[in-house]
Amino acid sequence: MSESKFTRHVHLNAGAISTSANELAQKHLKLFQEYSRLKAQHAVLKKAIIEKGSHFSLLGGAVKKELEKITQALDAANFDLEAKIEENENLHEDLSEVKHIYTNHVNGLYAQIAELEKRIEELQIEISTLQNERRNQTSTLKQEKATLVAEVEQLKESLNEKTRVLSENEDHMRMSDVNLKSEIESLRAILLAKMGNLEDNAEREDLPSLETIIPASEALKVLEEQAKDYIYALREQTTLKGLPHEIAEKLKISSATWSEELQELVAKLEAAEGKTWFAQSRSDDVSFNYADRAKELLEDKSGNQKALDDQANQISEFQKTIADLQVQLQSQDGVEKIKRLESEKAILEEKINKQKEELEESRKALEISVRRELEVSIRQVVEEAPKLTAEKETQAEFVLPEKAEGEEEEEEEVFVYPGADRKPTDQSEDDEDDEVFVYRGEDAPATEETTSTPEQVAPLEVISSPVSNNKQNTEKHEEHEQHEEHGQYEELEKHEVINDAVENEDKQTVEDMLAREATLKNHYENQIRQLTERLQMVDSKAVRYAKKVETLEDRLKANSAVEDNLRLEIEKLQKDYLKVEDQLATTEKSYQSQMDQMTEYFSSFHNGQGQPNTQSR
Repeated sequence: MSESKFTRHVHLNAGAISTSANELAQKHLKLFQEYSRLKAQHAVLKKAIIEKGSHFSLLGGAVKKELEKITQALDAANFDLEAKIEENENLHEDLSEVKHIYTNHVNGLYAQIAELEKRIEELQIEISTLQNERRNQTSTLKQEKATLVAEVEQLKESLNEKTRVLSENEDHMRMSDVNLKSEIESLRAILLAKMGNLEDNAEREDLPSLETIIPASEALKVLEEQAKDYIYALREQTTLKGLPHEIAEKLKISSATWSEELQELVAKLEAAEGKTWFAQSRSDDVSFNYADRAKELLEDKSGNQKALDDQANQISEFQKTIADLQVQLQSQDGVEKIKRLESEKAILEEKINKQKEELEESRKALEISVRRELEVSIRQVVEEAPKLTAEKETQAEFVLPEKAEGEEEEEEEVFVYPGADRKPTDQSEDDEDDEVFVYRGEDAPATEETTSTPEQVAPLEVISSPVSNNKQNTEKHEEHEQHEEHGQYEELEKHEVINDAVENEDKQTVEDMLAREATLKNHYENQIRQLTERLQMVDSKAVRYAKKVETLEDRLKANSAVEDNLRLEIEKLQKDYLKVEDQLATTEKSYQSQMDQMTEYFSSFHNGQGQPNTQSR
């Protein structure tokens, strides 16, 4: 075909230009040499195109393997995501149970706090009333004590006076007894000196007896009997039977005087005994009244002491309740901390849900981008064949080197890989993905927060269950593999068409093929780089999600530790309450023993006062 064109061109030029045969022969040789050179270049280029086609087929296989690896990694990530979702559901269940228990506990505590506050108010009122009563009782007790002390002092003075009078009367009685004894001894001596032995004179009948002189004097009989008894007591060896007449007359006078004195002494003694008995009875009555009053005072004092002890116990119990309330009010700070932790936990859960949705969307976006890139690569291969045929038809004439270079530049400018047209959109999608996958945790830097937009914070659509996602992924993967196999067959057919077109092409340079090869290589390398970056992004987000889950678990453990601490504090307070009760019981026992000792002391004191009175009687 090229030879026919050449001959036609020669015939056209033959009529216009008159040249010689030698010039034509030389031109013919030059053209033939150029034709042979171009033919050799054509063969070399054909071999290079065949080699590049095989190289492209190998690159397609490598890309397919890489895509399979990427799909496997996506499946593993999906499996891990399902496990994380299950763990999160379990954590949500545990959290709901803990919230339910915690709300019940908090409501109970609030009710207890309200009851205890009411109880505190009532107890404060009771404390004020008890304190007023205690003050009044103490004032009355002080007054009664002062009056009783004054009465006791008066009774002591009266007892001292009565004891002094009794001692004086006893001394007087002793002196009178001594005087009587001395008079009796003197009379006995006079009788013995004047009358002699009375037993010898008793047998004389002419002497009158004492009974005849004083026939109806019982006092003399008594006196005689007493004198006999007294004499016999003094002289056990003598046996006196009667008195002589002379002694009887004198004895009558002495007995009369003695009887008068004796009657006076008896009257005085009876008066003294009456006074002593009256004083003793009065002192006994006073002492009994004093003992009864002392007992009553002791009983009142013990009752007041018990009341004071009860009041002190009540006050101590009130103080304990106030301390418990203070502890509970302090524990409310712990409750507020727990609420704050729960709010933070809810925020973190919302962030985790957002990140889950973002991971799911990133996975979908990655699958879509991979499909688009495969479709673009197939479309690019399909579009290369008509371009090559069009270039072959348009190259009807020889082109100068300058024009050829210009055409090569145009072809290089025209031959822009279609993937490059999609590059901005892909980059924009990547930017959107990057903007969507913004880490918003507590440890996130400030730059990410400033660059994020309000649209990124909005909640995403709820994703379907993990099982349906897995099934859809497997179906898509199978369809994708079938589509790839079909695309490989089409690519092989298109490569054959391209090879045929390349064989027929005459004006294609080695530099153009190298440029196309470089563009294809760069395109596939860019695709692989983008896929690896996205995989790294997914891995980093999975790691962040795992860290978030760990932090949530740690916070749950911290909440459980706080609850355990509160439980331990409650147990400690109960133990302290039992200890205080034991201490109160011991103090009550000690006070009771002291009261018993005081009662014993007062009883012994009363008995000690009663013994001198009995001795005086």
